Amino acid sequence: MKATNYQKWLTEKLIPNLPPQSVLVVDNALYHNVQVNKVPTSQTTKAKMMEWLTVNNVPFHDGMLKIQLYDLIKAHKPLHKNSVMDNIMAAYGHTALRLPLYHPDLNPTELVWAHVKQSVGAENVSFHLDDVAKKCEKWFSEFAIENWGKVCDRTEKNEKEYIVKEGIRENAIERIIIRRSEDSSDSDSSDNDTTELGENRDLSGVELLDE
Repeated sequence: MKATNYQKWLTEKLIPNLPPQSVLVVDNALYHNVQVNKVPTSQTTKAKMMEWLTVNNVPFHDGMLKIQLYDLIKAHKPLHKNSVMDNIMAAYGHTALRLPLYHPDLNPTELVWAHVKQSVGAENVSFHLDDVAKKCEKWFSEFAIENWGKVCDRTEKNEKEYIVKEGIRENAIERIIIRRSEDSSDSDSSDNDTTELGENRDLSGVELLDE
């Protein structure tokens, strides 16, 4: 799969069959994320970085180092990312929603592919591409609608578990964070130390030894 093929499938096959104002959930494959206004990387030439900053009206001056220009780009790129896929979806009144990185368990398609690979892999004895294709077609032809529903239910369950765990994690972190009281200060700490250890005691850690 590459970007041009995906965009062709999107406009000719998928979008004509979508209900109005649909939300299309996708993963982070490269062909989902082709940028109209491609953001420079750290390997981009300094001249190209300056060109991108100029086009996007981000102030800079000619004396800036490349690393400084890239810092500006990183700070402003979220505002200027423009995906080809997002534009296509928006033109037809739809929205694209991307899954978090490295979370295949939130993608029902990935769960299905895992079953396909396991089943076809177990039966693959010839190691010929045509045989693999036929086994895949057979598997999908026997994959009923109710099975897809079960996979989607499993994905929703995973999502709810993450939400619950996130709440537990936040509460646990809040309990272990040590915060200084607003009334406390360095001078207060110093005063307490001198009171407990003796007035005007030197706390440098270095003491003279008696000869």
